Amino acid sequence: MSDAPVKPPAAPPAAIKAKADEARRAGKHAEAERLYKLAMIGAADAGDKVLLAGILTGMGHSLADRKELKKAVQAYEDALALLDEKEHARERAVLHFNLGSVCLDWFGDDRWTWVLMAGDVLKRALKFFNEKDHPAEFKAASQLLLRAEDEISRAPLATTTIVLDE
Repeated sequence: MSDAPVKPPAAPPAAIKAKADEARRAGKHAEAERLYKLAMIGAADAGDKVLLAGILTGMGHSLADRKELKKAVQAYEDALALLDEKEHARERAVLHFNLGSVCLDWFGDDRWTWVLMAGDVLKRALKFFNEKDHPAEFKAASQLLLRAEDEISRAPLATTTIVLDE
């Protein structure tokens, strides 16, 4: 029998993610990031793609809160890549909504690329969120899509007259 101290079992990755979510909501983003990374290791070791997608989503929210929008977009896209379209349709629709929202918040270089992307992913969210079954989500996604389409219609290329040489 060994005299080495027995290491207590680590918390399950879902419990660590829950603590990270609490820290994020409390505005403790550095703590949330540390916990999300720890939870990610456990979820990856367990092969739990759904939990891993949830952790990436939480990371995306935290990054969006800090206005690190490019990193937030990447986190949401990584989460989407983990989820099966049919089996996780609702989760993917929520991610598309979040992704569209973040893209509309972008006010840097290549603004129009981000607005176009927002329109595209919000349309994908609306394939799941219909007015009958998900009225609140439908309304929120529809309002964001209207905002994106309005911005697209006012884009410099949308209002430019193109004259072709004969």
